[in-house]
Amino acid sequence: MDLRFDSDGGVVSIRASGVLTHRGSVLLQERSGDSVWALPGGVVRFGEASPDALEREFLEELGWNVHASDPLAILESFFEHE
Repeated sequence: MDLRFDSDGGVVSIRASGVLTHRGSVLLQERSGDSVWALPGGVVRFGEASPDALEREFLEELGWNVHASDPLAILESFFEHE
């Protein structure tokens, strides 16, 4: 089950994204449906650690086995969906 729930009229969704570099380039992935480029990743499942979620998402979306190291940053974003 994805770690996503309603809270005070909004939706809380816990996500993990990864920065993968190779020869000075950073991997970006085009999100389906909205033509936005972003770091690969996805929703953290209930009981799942963020690094484990990131490794699972890379395998599911890209077919790559990666090792997620310590967090580079923690970001909080608040926005409204229409």
